[in-house]
Amino acid sequence: MKYKIHAICILGVMLMFLSSCASNDNKSSEEIHLTEKQEEDLMEQYVENMECYYDEYLPNVWAASCKIFGVERENDTNIGYVYAYVLEVEYVNFKDTAYEQSGGYVPAKIKIEFDDSNIKYLDSEYPEDGEAYQDSMKELFPSKYYSR
Repeated sequence: MKYKIHAICILGVMLMFLSSCASNDNKSSEEIHLTEKQEEDLMEQYVENMECYYDEYLPNVWAASCKIFGVERENDTNIGYVYAYVLEVEYVNFKDTAYEQSGGYVPAKIKIEFDDSNIKYLDSEYPEDGEAYQDSMKELFPSKYYSR
C-alpha cells in the first residue's frame, strides 16, 4: 500500500513539473507567421554579409530561400526567432553563364527584430556537426519545431 501511495505522489509531482514547464513556454513567446514579402526580405538580409571568395576573379552572388517551421516573438519585446531550413547558394558568372559554386541546406535559428510590418535580420545559430548534431538541434529548436 505504501508503494502505491509513493508512486502516485511521484507521478503527481512529475505531472505538475511537466505542466509548469509547458506553461512557461507559452508565457515567454507567441507564435506568429511571416508574410511572403517578410520572408523574401529576411533571406535577402541573410545573404547580404556572406563572404564571396571569388569576387576578386569572377562576379558572384549569394541567394537563399527557406522552409520555415515556425516563428516566435518574445512577449513584450520586438525580438523573435525563425526556425527554418535554409538553402544558401553562391553563384559565379563566367562567360555570361551562372554556375553554382558553393552552398548548403542547413537548419537555422534566425534571430530577428520586428519593426512594424518589417523585420530585420540580426543573427543565426546552427547545430554542431558530428555526434553533437542531434543534441544541439534539440537545444536550438523548440520541440514542436524539432519534430517537424
